[in-house]
Amino acid sequence: MKKLLILAAMAGVALVSCVKNEPAPSVTDQHEITFAPPVVGVNTRSVDLVTTANITGSFSVYGYYHPSEYPGFDNEATYTYMENVEVTKDDDFYEDQNGTKYPSWVTSSTNDYYWPKTGKMTFVAYYPSLTNTTNDDQDNYVAHTINGIQFKNYVVGDKADVDLMFSDRAYDQTKATNEKLNTPSNYYGVELSFKHALSAIRFKFKAAPDLVDNGGPKYTFVVQEVVLKNVHSKGNFNQGLNESGNAKASTGVADPADWSTNTIRNYTAYSGDGLTINSTDLVASYDVADGKTNGANLILLPQTLKHGGTDGTVTVQVKYKLKHDKMEIDKWIENNYVEAELTRDNNITSWLRGNIYTYNIILNLDKIEFAPKVDEWTDSQSAEVTVDNQVTNP
Repeated sequence: MKKLLILAAMAGVALVSCVKNEPAPSVTDQHEITFAPPVVGVNTRSVDLVTTANITGSFSVYGYYHPSEYPGFDNEATYTYMENVEVTKDDDFYEDQNGTKYPSWVTSSTNDYYWPKTGKMTFVAYYPSLTNTTNDDQDNYVAHTINGIQFKNYVVGDKADVDLMFSDRAYDQTKATNEKLNTPSNYYGVELSFKHALSAIRFKFKAAPDLVDNGGPKYTFVVQEVVLKNVHSKGNFNQGLNESGNAKASTGVADPADWSTNTIRNYTAYSGDGLTINSTDLVASYDVADGKTNGANLILLPQTLKHGGTDGTVTVQVKYKLKHDKMEIDKWIENNYVEAELTRDNNITSWLRGNIYTYNIILNLDKIEFAPKVDEWTDSQSAEVTVDNQVTNP
């Protein structure tokens, strides 16, 4: 039997200016607040880092009660009802009129939340769940304010494979607004639309055209390591909403100023002997991200690529070995390195949130060419940079 909880609005939370120490409204019996499958973006593509189908773990929700139409977070009639409440995928499913089943997302069985009998709710969420909500000087702090979701001292881990996201606000929600026909009890759950807070970096490799069908030796390259250097790995994010009264805010477009970043480190996008590129195939392109569920080699903080000062510029270093069919069998030319600034000879000077940057690396004998491309879900642009090859052992 699920336990009914009637929550009192609490003082001292992030939205202190709009929280009153009065009891929360009474709730209807057995009408639990649940959430529909999360939606990632509006114009999603196959390169999404996280989709409805593969969100794992949990996301967290902030919920606010207001008597009628949304009066704004700066209004005393808005009460905190759910504060950083963790939501996980449930075993139950919703089924639409076409027979398609969708999992529901619920709070834990010991912390059920129910729809108020009167008034409306506004929700906002982020993914994945974070637990530091009290000390903003510590790593991975999260809060929700009148300006939206805030992440402070967010740290990108060693594997750089976590897709941090935040949702738009779902305004003026009631049980009735979430009812849909042909679902169990005609109820579907609160719909939340997420946006990517980070940038994704992908690498692809192919042989240069002048090595193909040139009548000479047939070359084979094996990429052994791809490292991004001088990357900012810790930063602060402010969703940057601007509401006044009941004017409902928009998240706007991605901007370099969305994140303030610091703490330099290197990230390894690939290490191994699995990337073999043959000069006999001009079309083939090996994607380092093939087979990875996150759809990218690295998921990193949005940042400018020329940091300035001692932080330097973001560079990519590639280690590879090569041979050709006229050489002694199994004899490789080892320890070939090339390193290039990502901003050289192209106009991609920043990584923006929600964008996937694909660096097509073209291997040649005397040079390695980088042909970056950025997918912005609704837009795209490309650029090229060429660097001299260096056969060294740093």
